[in-house]
Formats: sequence, structure tokens, C-alpha cells
Amino acid sequence: MEHKKGFKHTTFGWVPEEWKIKRFGDFAEFKNGLNYSKDEEGKGLKIIGVGDFKDNFEIQYDSLQEISKINGVPESYLLRDGDILFVRSNGNKALIGRAIFIDNVSESITHSGFTIRARIVDKSILPVFAALLFKTGSVKQQIQTQGGGTNISNLSQDLLHNLEFPLPPLPEQRAIAAILRACDDTIEKTQALLAALRRRHTGLLQALLTGKKRVKGFEREKWDRVRLGEVFEFLKTESLSRECLTSEKSKDKIQSIHYGDIHTIFKGSYLDLETENRLPFVKDDFLPGGKLTFLEDGDLIMADASEDYEGLCECFELKNIGDKKVVAGLHTFALRENQSLFALGFRTHIFKNFEVSVAIKKNATGTSVYGISKSNLSKIEIPLPSLPEQRAITAILQSSEAEIRGYEQQLALLQRQKKGLMQVLLTGRVRVKNPGEKKLA
Repeated sequence: MEHKKGFKHTTFGWVPEEWKIKRFGDFAEFKNGLNYSKDEEGKGLKIIGVGDFKDNFEIQYDSLQEISKINGVPESYLLRDGDILFVRSNGNKALIGRAIFIDNVSESITHSGFTIRARIVDKSILPVFAALLFKTGSVKQQIQTQGGGTNISNLSQDLLHNLEFPLPPLPEQRAIAAILRACDDTIEKTQALLAALRRRHTGLLQALLTGKKRVKGFEREKWDRVRLGEVFEFLKTESLSRECLTSEKSKDKIQSIHYGDIHTIFKGSYLDLETENRLPFVKDDFLPGGKLTFLEDGDLIMADASEDYEGLCECFELKNIGDKKVVAGLHTFALRENQSLFALGFRTHIFKNFEVSVAIKKNATGTSVYGISKSNLSKIEIPLPSLPEQRAITAILQSSEAEIRGYEQQLALLQRQKKGLMQVLLTGRVRVKNPGEKKLA
């Protein structure tokens, strides 16, 4: 093995010579969170639960749930600046071991029994640096390996205690943390801007689609009202489950739209098949019998089932199909206009109208999964502007959506850049110049 000057070989690979391999338990003490009953939910004390972790590095305190403990909570359960919280137990195994950093605590806050708190008790490691280490692949891998693989069901204090990582000197810790926190600041500002743009878009969408705000030049035009079943026909769909689909191009090159992809992948107003390459193919062995109904430009594809009301009838409009053979798959409705009353791009926005959304919820059935029948959907009334006004409304909304997509792409790029920086800075593959000059409060 060739020696790298200034580095030493460890279980983590080559790390800088002055870095030490340490166990987390050498620096921290641990405490499980507070257990409470449903009856104790209320006002009084904010509590961080597993649902507050998400992909955050820090917590948004203003959205936390509260509990009312009649006899109070021991001080040992209250969080301080510099604490690190971990998901200890959860039905979703992918969340176990996820970490968040506690900072800027200005009131009493505790944490639930499904979490573990780590508190740094040694001054040779910065708390924020310790928290950043839990975003690296090597530490995540240790948690999985020591916890029994991908089926890990519980994170213990002993497991946390025995986790190892390469630790640079304090000046370099400060420098690395400062760089990564600067990345976080940029990401947070972009996220805040995105949230504001989405709120603006929602307001604009409801104002324009209900007629409360009219496009200049159309103020005096009256809108028609029609039932969905009068202006759309329902096309034949195919019950093609996930096992029938593949990412590999099949012999017949028939592609299918699965309702799950409507909820998770294809989130825009359009599905542009000229640029979109993630639509799965139907396996040759699973091709349905009988004549298939292939989709066309302008067809509206929607999910007829969802675990929440918001996802019910989530939809997009197809464009640039060209010579591709595409069918509507499992748990979808495929609607085709029958009277040429709609402008390109306006069809999707119909179902974002608040009045239409309320009507869909009223007609939905189910408990854990909601659905709506074709007959009930057909009866729902929709407001219908003239074609020129539809085009004007669509242009405004598409411009707003394009701005949001631009910032979403910028955010994704910033997050990738931060992830890349973490992997090289926290492993010593890239060193910070003059780390003593960097300061972190």
C-alpha cells in the first residue's frame, strides 16, 4: 500500500496524521426522551418528536407540538444549545439514527421518548461539528452495521456510544463547521424564498381560477359553468401494478403511468414526454389483453386514490407524446376533452380551484385511503372562462411555476454542493487552509 504523505491509514481509509479516531461516547452523555400520554397533549411545554426531524439540520421551534405536564418536567429532560437529538425508534426504519442540532433555544423545550439526546461534555469537540458528522456516509453505515443492517428497529445509547469517527483539531473543526454553516444559511434563505413564492402562487392560482382576480381586458366577460362529465370523456385504463413495470425498454415499448408516480415524481402541470425519461415500460409478459387505449397530447391523467385528500385527483396534462405508446395505469383516471373548450395547459389547473377541491373531498370515500368514483367526479361543476382568458390565466400561472422550478433546481444544486463538501471536508480528503483564522461562535 502506497503511503500518502501527511496521512495515516485507518479503518476510515486515509486521514490526516493529526486527526484522531475517537468514539462518540468519549465526548458525550446520552438520555432518552420524555414519555407522555395522549391526554397530556395541549399547551404548556414544546416537545420535539420524530415528525419534526424531516431532512432538517436544525429544528423550526415555532411549529412544535406542545404538552401539558401537570407535575412539570425535570430539568434533565430540557434541551440546551449544542444538544444533538437522534431518532431512537420509528415505524419507518429509514428514519432511525437521523440527527438534528439544537441551537438558539430561547424557551423550555423537551423531546419525546422516541428520541435520544446527546450532550457534548468534552471541550475537544465542537457540538455543531459532532452533529455534522452524523450526516456522513461512514457514520450512517456504522449505525446500520451495528444495528443489524437495514432492518434496524431501534437506536440504543450503547450503539451511539461506540460509534467512531475521525476527529480533526479544534481550529480545523471550527473552520469546517463555519463553511458548512455558511452553506446552510444559503440553503435556508433559498428555502424561505421558495416558501414565499409557493404561497404567492397558491394565492394567485385561487384568485385567477375563481374569478376574484380578473386578467386585464377580460373584466366584463361572464364565465360558464359546466359539469366535468359534460366536457370530458373517461378513457379506458389498465390495472398495471408495479410488478408489471420496468425501467428497461420492453419489446413493445409500451409505457404506463402509475398513480404512485403522479404523487411522487411527476409533480408539474405537464408531463412532457419529449424531455421526461422516467416513465416506466410495461414488461412484455404483463401486457394486458384486448385493445389498448393509447394516450394523446392534452389528455389529463389523475390519481383516483390517495392516502390524503390533497393527493386525490392530483393530475397533469400530457404533451409531446409524438409516436410513443402510453397507457394510463393502476388507480388512474384518463380524461379526454370532447368539445374543444380548453386551452392547452388550463385543464390541470381546473382541479387546483379551491371550489373544485372542496367538491372532490365531499365526494371522496374511504378511511385510510381515499378514492372517488367516475360518476361522482363527472357531476362536479367547474367554472369555465373563455378560451382567450384561459390562455391568459395559464400564461400567468406557468410563469409563476417556472420561477418556482428555477429556485427548486437552485436549492437542489446547493444541497448537492453541501453534501459533496461534507464528504470531503469531514473525512480530511480536502483540507481547510489556515484553519486558525476561521472562527465560529
